[in-house]
Amino acid sequence: TLDMVISEPAEREYAEELVTLDGVIADEVRVVYETAVSQISECRAADSEIWVSGEHRVCALVTVGDGPACLYKKSIPFAETISLAGANEGMQASVDVFLPSVKINVMPTDTGSTLVAALVAEYTPTAQGNREITLVTDGYMTDREVACEYGDITLDSLVARKQVTEIYRSDVSAEELSLESPSELLYLTAEPKIKSVETSCDAVKITAEIRFSGIACEINGEKTAYAPIRHASEWHYEIPLEFDAPHLIRPHVSLVATSCEGRVGEDGISLTAELGIELDLISSTTYHRLSRIDAVGEAQARDNQGRILVYYPDREDTLFSVARRFHTTPKRVAIDNALTESALAD
Repeated sequence: TLDMVISEPAEREYAEELVTLDGVIADEVRVVYETAVSQISECRAADSEIWVSGEHRVCALVTVGDGPACLYKKSIPFAETISLAGANEGMQASVDVFLPSVKINVMPTDTGSTLVAALVAEYTPTAQGNREITLVTDGYMTDREVACEYGDITLDSLVARKQVTEIYRSDVSAEELSLESPSELLYLTAEPKIKSVETSCDAVKITAEIRFSGIACEINGEKTAYAPIRHASEWHYEIPLEFDAPHLIRPHVSLVATSCEGRVGEDGISLTAELGIELDLISSTTYHRLSRIDAVGEAQARDNQGRILVYYPDREDTLFSVARRFHTTPKRVAIDNALTESALAD
């Protein structure tokens, strides 16, 4: 069965110098826009913990006085160990990162000012893997009749995990940006959102919306105009399956943008995003299990004398029903009557 453990978010704080502005008074610095995205490079499970590493990418759009805006970027690496009770080395691990607070602080110095990026990150780890369990499907007592109650139970197991990287491209026209001729792309981020996941005979089909957001500028002489980028388009992708069993599995897909970039051209901006796709194939199996067994009547006295009992079965009898009637096992009945393994299976 598929065993999954998840913990409450673990919070971590980071502070990193973004840039030093020599000769610039702190009061003249204005942060126009600030954001950060996280990228995980490695994640693995250990005994009762998850180890994760990657980087937080910080961007800040800053102006000094009446001057044009400048874009500053900083990558803050991280390597964290997060407690997760129930995790072990045989499990597949993943971590969701959420940045509830991103702040660019302007700090005065003796020679000017410094921009400091302050982040709060929340890490939510998850681990999953297959765990062996034992199901009781039949029950009997050797000295009395029993009444059994049965019920269905559905168990999940992880069949396979696939990781794929895909490049997605889209274009934004200058007209869409409300700029005559964009000069520079100051900031860009991409956010994918899954709309549907379908399983066919030989592939998993993913439909998603890729949203780009950022800031572009246009410089005409001494004037600079800024325009936000808000562009979304639909994306389709297929991951081929290595086996033909769509009725036995269900897919679970996660989709993230690991990086993005934009190139300014005469007619607009060309957008590119690197998408990381993780696909889990989960199988579901339903078992008819014994949920309750009660003794019926008094215990029968057993003697040690060997005996042969002849019984003529009815049409609806099974090995199990006959064995239960005479307080023995289906295998014993099959052996005593020289039945084949196929008969025992049926």
